[in-house]
Amino acid sequence: MSDSFDIAIEHEVDDLPLWRDPDAHALVKDCLDRHAVPEEQFARLIATYRQHAHKQRRRGLDDDIDAILMIGAD
Repeated sequence: MSDSFDIAIEHEVDDLPLWRDPDAHALVKDCLDRHAVPEEQFARLIATYRQHAHKQRRRGLDDDIDAILMIGAD
C-alpha cells in the first residue's frame, strides 16, 4: 500500500475520491507538492473539517485548523 493511502487511512479520509481516484489524487498531490504542503497535513485538515461539518456551529474548528497549520510551520 502506498504512503499516501496509509496517510488517508490513518486520518480516516480514505473513502474520499481525493485518495480513491488515481487521477484525482495525482492532481491533488501535484498541487500539494507545488505549494510545499505535506500530504499528511492536508489529510488532517480534511479530517478535522469532516469532524466539525455536522455541527451547526464552528466552535473549535478554527482552533483545530490553527493547531494543524502550526505543526507544518515548525
